[in-house]
Amino acid sequence: MKTNLLFLLAVLSTLTILAQNVYIPDANFKAKLVANNAINTNGDSEIQIAEASAFTGTIEIGHSNISDMTGIEAFTGLTGLYCTNNLITSIDVSANTRLTFLSCSNNKLTSLNVSANTRLTYLNCFNNLLTSLDVSENNALTIIYCTYNQLTSLDVSENTALTSLQFAFNQLTGIDVSENTSLTILHCSYNKLTGLDVSSNIALGILNCDNNQLTSLDVSANAELLNFHCDKNHLNMVNLKNGNNLKLWSFSAKSNPDLSCIQIDDVDYMNENWADSKDETATYETDCNYTGIKEDFKDISFDAYPNPITNNLHISWNNPEQFDKISIKDLTGRKIIEDKIKLQNFHAVNMSKLPHGIYYVEMKSGKHIAYKTVVKE
Repeated sequence: MKTNLLFLLAVLSTLTILAQNVYIPDANFKAKLVANNAINTNGDSEIQIAEASAFTGTIEIGHSNISDMTGIEAFTGLTGLYCTNNLITSIDVSANTRLTFLSCSNNKLTSLNVSANTRLTYLNCFNNLLTSLDVSENNALTIIYCTYNQLTSLDVSENTALTSLQFAFNQLTGIDVSENTSLTILHCSYNKLTGLDVSSNIALGILNCDNNQLTSLDVSANAELLNFHCDKNHLNMVNLKNGNNLKLWSFSAKSNPDLSCIQIDDVDYMNENWADSKDETATYETDCNYTGIKEDFKDISFDAYPNPITNNLHISWNNPEQFDKISIKDLTGRKIIEDKIKLQNFHAVNMSKLPHGIYYVEMKSGKHIAYKTVVKE
């Protein structure tokens, strides 16, 4: 009887000890944790729950052929996680509420839930398979780096502390950065953006929006701009007259065949320093007459009425061969309506379903463009 009791106690003791260990099924992940003396403080071959919960530093396990991060939930005091260049398909950091730094780039993540990580200031999920990313609860974020994913939308309206936002090589058609007034870096190349308003981002120093579908860009409010690239868009309007073009150290607006004029501060300076940064068909001018305040461009004009408008906007001009395309755009330059015209001098556009606000009426004739502003009541 005594022997049986001792045996039972031994079994229970063993089970208790095992219950104190963190379950880590991935051998490579476990090996990295066990080899870390700051985590495995007793030097054995396991990570105890007490050891995991006591750890308040950063776990660095990049380039380790890890595919399963089960066990990370035991590190409730973890402040930094660096698990880049692995084979991870999912990661649960909901228990790691003290995280301020998360870098999980170059993995195979299809989803990432950081809603519980309200202390995050840095998030890098570069080169994964993410189709969505919810950062609405992460008000402390200053850096988001989610380039090379499959995102179709990104809401950063709650991330008012952001200084750097980089989401190149995704599928976004639009982005609202009006609340990100501290933003200094914006990389949004290789998306499908049709409009981009950076008028609220007066601290912006780097703007790279190559390879999108932008038709207009106004950076006249961005006097701190140092790096500005907008190659390979559909631009016909670029206003770079921000009072401080001398600060530029990198600029390019190439492969925009419809861009005939770039509005700047000093023609001589731009021709001397940035002559090769535009298409040969484009010129630098201090006034391109396309701000929406001045009505005509290169001696072509039209009438748009009534203004303000409630339903149909009537557009007329003198020469039936004068224009070949009519577009209605919002103030970000996003194209709302587009109609082709041929050998006529009158056209009506139904604007009854558009929201109230101010719109551009753009009339094109080859590379010549005329604008008027209308108010939708």
